[in-house]
Amino acid sequence: MPQNCPHCGIALPAVVDAFCPECREDLSETPESLAYVPPPAPPVVPGPPTPTTREIFRAQSARIAPWVTAIFLVLAALRAATGDYVDAFITCGIAGLVLLSLARTSQRLKKPEQPEQAGTREPLKKHK
Repeated sequence: MPQNCPHCGIALPAVVDAFCPECREDLSETPESLAYVPPPAPPVVPGPPTPTTREIFRAQSARIAPWVTAIFLVLAALRAATGDYVDAFITCGIAGLVLLSLARTSQRLKKPEQPEQAGTREPLKKHK
C-alpha cells in the first residue's frame, strides 16, 4: 500500500481505507491509469469513387433520349395515320430537337471544364 495518496499526495494514516480521507479518490487507481487513451481509428477502406453530376447526367440522358424520341415518333405516326400531317411534321420536329439537344449536351459534357482566365479569350473577328 502506498504511504501517500497518488491523487492529492496527503500522508495516509496507519489504518488505510480503500479511499483517501482527504480527496475521496480510490487508492487502488493511479492518475496514470485514469488517463484517457482514445481507441485506434478504424482503417480507411477506399470504396468506389462517387460519380460526378456530369457523369450521372450523361448516363441518364443516354438512357432517356431514345425513349423520348420514340414517344415523339409514335405520336407523329399516329398524327400522320389520322391525316393530320401538319401536326405529324411538328411532332417529328420536336423529336429531332430533343435528339439534337441531347447529342449536343453529351458532346459538351465529354469536354472537361476549363475555367476561363482574364485576358485569355481571343478577340472577336469582325465580319465584312
